[in-house]
Amino acid sequence: PVSPLCHFTEYFILGALLGNALHCHMPFIPATILAIAASSGYGYSDEIHQLSVAGRMFDLEDWKVDTIAAACGSILMTFFYLLGSRRE
Repeated sequence: PVSPLCHFTEYFILGALLGNALHCHMPFIPATILAIAASSGYGYSDEIHQLSVAGRMFDLEDWKVDTIAAACGSILMTFFYLLGSRRE
């Protein structure tokens, strides 16, 4: 079984990278919200996919961890962008 720490790490990175990519094309708040929603949706689809894999199941807790981690990553990326823009 994959530990919650692994889920957190994977989706933290996904949220940060997706937030970074979207910040280049749209304002900070919509980019952050979209990054969180897309990452959460991907986590949900991953859990749905596990229903078709023998020995695996849909785990709501994993999806919650995925969403929280993606939010943390995306929000942290927004914070760094805002901090960097104030220095310029």
